[in-house]
This record gives sequence, C-alpha cells and structure tokens, in this order.
Amino acid sequence: MSYTGKDLELTKDADGTLTKIKVPQTAYIQHKLAPTVENDWDSGKRSAQAALTPKECGDYRELQGQTAWTSNTRMDVAYDISENAGASHAPTVGDMKRLHKLARHIVSTADKGIELTPIEDPCTVLFADGSWANAEDNKTKGGHAVFLASKKDVEQGNLAIVCLLAWICASLKRVCTSTFDAEALSLLRGSDELLAVAYLMSEMYYGRMPSIAEKVLMYGFGTQEIPRPMLEMYAFNDGQGVIDSLNTTKWAIKSKRRRVDISAMRETAEMVKYGHCPTWLNVVDGLTKRDWKLRKMLELAMAGRVQFF
Repeated sequence: MSYTGKDLELTKDADGTLTKIKVPQTAYIQHKLAPTVENDWDSGKRSAQAALTPKECGDYRELQGQTAWTSNTRMDVAYDISENAGASHAPTVGDMKRLHKLARHIVSTADKGIELTPIEDPCTVLFADGSWANAEDNKTKGGHAVFLASKKDVEQGNLAIVCLLAWICASLKRVCTSTFDAEALSLLRGSDELLAVAYLMSEMYYGRMPSIAEKVLMYGFGTQEIPRPMLEMYAFNDGQGVIDSLNTTKWAIKSKRRRVDISAMRETAEMVKYGHCPTWLNVVDGLTKRDWKLRKMLELAMAGRVQFF
C-alpha cells in the first residue's frame, strides 16, 4: 500500500507474524521523478560556472523539490540533497548537472528505503557528527540519526539490527570557530531529538506519562521533576574532546557560549549515556561530507544494520 508518496511493504512468516516493514518510495520515484530525468540535460557549450536561464532555474527548483521529497526515506542521499538545496537561489550549469546525476541515482535505486524489524529490550541511540566550515560560505554541516536498537547489542558492541527513526542533514545555524564547536553543536542538536524520540517511544510502549501540570493536580505543588523516558538513551560522537568535556568538572573551554552548550548536555547526562565512537564507525559521517563509502554505510543503516563498539 502507499501513503503520501511512501510505500509500505509488509513481510510475514508462515504463521502470519509480522517480521519486517519496508518503507521505500518506489511508486513516487518511478511516476514522478523518473520521467523528469529520462533524457540527459543538454547544457550546450556553457561552462559549469555559467548561470542558468530563468526557465532553467524553475526547472532546477522543481527537480530539487522532487528529489528532496525522496529524502523522507532516503538518508543515504540526504547530504547531496542538502547541498543542492543550498544552490537553489542562484543555480549554475554545474549545479544542474549534479542534480540530474543525483536524480538518476535515486531512480536507479528506487527500491531502497527504511527497513523496520522487531527489537527486543529496546533503547534509543543517537549518532552525531559535524564537519567544520565544509559547506557553502564556510558554513558548518551537521548531521545526526536516531535509532531503536537492542540494549544488549549496544552495550556488548555487536553488529546489531536497528530501526532508523529520525535523521537530519543541515548546516548549523550558529557560527562555529573550530571542529570542537561543530561536533558539540551537532551533538547538542541531536540530543534534543533523541529526547523527543525517547519520550515518543516510551509513550508508545508504556502509555502516556503525566506532565508536570498533571502531577501537580494529582499530588499538589512542590518539587515536580520532568519524568524521564522509560527507554535507555545512548549518544555517540567521534569528537573525543567533546565527550571528555561532558565527563569533567574542569573548564578547558574559553568560549562562554560553548560552556553553556556543554552545560546543557551535562544536565541530561543522568538520562543520556554519552560516549565516544571511532570515526570509521560513526554511521552519520556521510551526512556531513560526500563520499561513496560513507553513503554505503548510510544504506546499511537504512536497512537496519549498525556496528556498535
């Protein structure tokens, strides 16, 4: 079945038990995107830096919108879509060629999508990464992804079956002056989404938890803390300095603004277990830079395979 451009493919075993849900966008890609890039785009003899005509700019933005819609289920192309979106205000011939190349890749891999499988003893896991000043106008690209995984696999460092729940690939809104800043702000942004997803999953598993206002009505005024999610939460980043700063009471950071950011994450340390991961095992490295090997890692994560450590 299809819903809002997304297909739902259900897999059941012999006794009718649901074993997997796959969410691709095959129908949308074949009927909307494929006809647009059926023929190669002719740029004539213009250079890659030449500006597009007004009509071509409209065509660029239309095709960009179509590829952006596929990112609802295609984390593997999120970086390319983000980069192409940044060029939409004044696209060039080179931008159009890159966009068509990406669209053709999406069409040729139309069957890819998110795969969801049952998870025993679940927990929520965040991977976050930031690449300093690697985007347009020296902006910093940040990316993160939140997964549902088995607590046992996370703690034992297994090659685990996971469910991809949320992700983002976008430039950080605040100015970064170092790689430390990039990693810290990306982890902070990801932590916010990790908490939101953990609360949502806790309600799905155990029912809605009472808010502070409801607890006051039930128990009266006094010290009423926000209830923590019922699921364990883990957050991983490949910036060793960022993780070290979360686990010490000493300040080696000169920036007062960054101290505030680190303090915000320290306040959640009782709920979230922060840890360092090797760069080569950081699943979301491909959300901050373009590399075909990193794209393959994202494809494996979409298919529900992540190596813990």
